[in-house]
Amino acid sequence: MAAPQSSVVVAGAPDDTGNLGVTALNRSIIAAVHAAAPDVPMTVLDYAAGSGEVERRIGDDVVRIRRQGHRNGRRYYRLDNLATMALARRVGLTVGAARPLAAASAVLDVGGGDSFADLYGVERFRLIADLRQLVLDLGTPLVLLPQTYGPFTAPAVRREAADIVDRSAMAWARDADSFAALQELMGSRFDPARQRLGVDVAFGLPPRRPDESIAAPLDEWRQSGTIGVNISGLVFNDPTARAHYGHRLDYSVAAVDMVSGLRERGAERIVLVPHVLAPPTEFESDRAACEAVLDRLGRPDDVVIAPDLDADEAKWLISGFDWFCGTRMHATIAALSSGVPCATIAYSLKARGVFATCDMAHTVADARELDEAEALEIVFASYQRRDDDRPVVEAAAARVGRQAADQMAEILGQVGVL
Repeated sequence: MAAPQSSVVVAGAPDDTGNLGVTALNRSIIAAVHAAAPDVPMTVLDYAAGSGEVERRIGDDVVRIRRQGHRNGRRYYRLDNLATMALARRVGLTVGAARPLAAASAVLDVGGGDSFADLYGVERFRLIADLRQLVLDLGTPLVLLPQTYGPFTAPAVRREAADIVDRSAMAWARDADSFAALQELMGSRFDPARQRLGVDVAFGLPPRRPDESIAAPLDEWRQSGTIGVNISGLVFNDPTARAHYGHRLDYSVAAVDMVSGLRERGAERIVLVPHVLAPPTEFESDRAACEAVLDRLGRPDDVVIAPDLDADEAKWLISGFDWFCGTRMHATIAALSSGVPCATIAYSLKARGVFATCDMAHTVADARELDEAEALEIVFASYQRRDDDRPVVEAAAARVGRQAADQMAEILGQVGVL
């Protein structure tokens, strides 16, 4: 009797959220699995209803995958509801997304990069944790791809997180700071053979030039003398964000002063790059934040907002800048992985470790520790020494890109796919 064909499920990185950071994780995982094991079928979990075969453009390639919807919430009549799938499992039934999960050789779960925490609320943690509990109950090997662990403020959440890690086949952290948090979470249960230090999978995202109708106008800006800035709607638009994240600085003031100060320091052209494409009425919208900055600056001709792009297209755009500063972490990873000198005004702990991976920790301005003037001093210093930092970032991009590919090959080998 022939052995069943290997297959993998990709979880925690749907491509239908409007968050280009999550989409970058999605495309990067698909690209890495396809490069290491091109014949292995992939199912990617998302939030749309039903399932079906779809094609995804990954760099110059087209990869065929299967997509499968899943969700949490109170619509228990839906077979793609996580609670319904878990209940069905208890009575011996496998329904909805549980079917590909049960049949898979492994589930590769990146947890949105940083959503395995209660920093963004218990509901987001439950979406991540409930899926992982279902996978573990099904007996399918669960691999936690490189991500951030915590922060966990509620003791019950922390205990559940540690239990999930302990039961997983492997758990990878995406930088040294995240790895230290993983070690601290596990305590005496820490297992160095299964709980590992890696790099963010998005370092392996292939950039892609958009269709010519979109790319041609951008070429006029994507040239020497142009810099890029990402402004996060998450912390710019939400009046409660400063207190929620424990910031010293007022981000909405710092963002405007940053763009103004970069113009004063000789930036010829500035492109504002939205990296979360939420509707403009939602506080998550980066475009709404960019529009607000333009309004406060009087809408100068040398500052423009990029059009809505896919994650790999945004990386293509960012890769052509002389320098970049962002608050959305995966916007900055698009720069770092392209060898573009980069700074960040960071809203949480996750940025410093990733920048340190690229020898760029000195360009992190932590909003929790610094006031506006102190943060902008770091940003402006990074801009002024961009030519000195460029060879450092270029070398790091090549090194970390190789690590991203190697770790996926190792993971697939460990779970028997290769």
